[in-house]
Amino acid sequence: MVNYAQYIPTSLLTTAGDLLIENATPAAARLPVGTAGQVLGVSGGLPAWQTATGGYLCPPVQVAPSSQINYATTSATLAAVTPAATTVAAGSNGGEISQVATWSSPSAGVLDVATTTGWPTAGTFTVATSTTTATCTYTGTAGGNQLTGVAYVSGSATGTVSTGGAVTLTSSAIYTGPFTAPVSGSVVVTVFLEYNGSSSDIVAFGLADHASLTSLRGFVISTDSNSVTNTYAMPLVFLVTGLTTGTSYNFDLLFAIAAAGTLNIRAFGQSTTTPTGANGAPVLVTVQGV
Repeated sequence: MVNYAQYIPTSLLTTAGDLLIENATPAAARLPVGTAGQVLGVSGGLPAWQTATGGYLCPPVQVAPSSQINYATTSATLAAVTPAATTVAAGSNGGEISQVATWSSPSAGVLDVATTTGWPTAGTFTVATSTTTATCTYTGTAGGNQLTGVAYVSGSATGTVSTGGAVTLTSSAIYTGPFTAPVSGSVVVTVFLEYNGSSSDIVAFGLADHASLTSLRGFVISTDSNSVTNTYAMPLVFLVTGLTTGTSYNFDLLFAIAAAGTLNIRAFGQSTTTPTGANGAPVLVTVQGV
């Protein structure tokens, strides 16, 4: 009789749900009981990348502003997708940026700005002050004109902000969100978007580790930018391999245009039976294990 117990990985064995294999010691031959949503031999149920939700490793990221937003670049080098800079609004005028977490006006951790249109719900930004530029993070937006959960990181320790001072997002506006690499070490990242260019130059899209260009992921996708009069809907599909199982990752979308033109990603969320006619579509980012 073949002793099948020797072929069972130790990591899959449990003391509950006895499935005994003949001629094997009981402690070495027990497998988990199969329950709803569980694969026999996989403790705790299905892995996240084999669930009924379609194998998504993290919630899909959707950028769908109520009016058209152009994320633009003129760079010939791949760069993160970021919205236009905003400015400090009057409600935060005179605040010492290093003390933002305890501000009484407008309130603790809140920076009033001209607009947050096109900004993601969390990220890193720089803000001009009376001395040197400061770097801060934020964890939310409110009212279309506030960054919330603001925390001082570095830079101007004593500088104050004033109305009209530049506030610039330095982290990406379009990213996968954090996910854990599956046992295969491979994922498919799909980005659906609409784009156009100001000239018929080659444009390119890529992926890199969040807030870093030191590690491109998958292959770069290059295509024609066509002309400013036409906008094209396009799915970008990246196969990323060689990830470390169980490690957390987050990828930014990068874009570039070959010559002196402008590449626009047109983000727009419409939910009406009478669309406005403006070009654009929600930007949708998904990550699946393979």
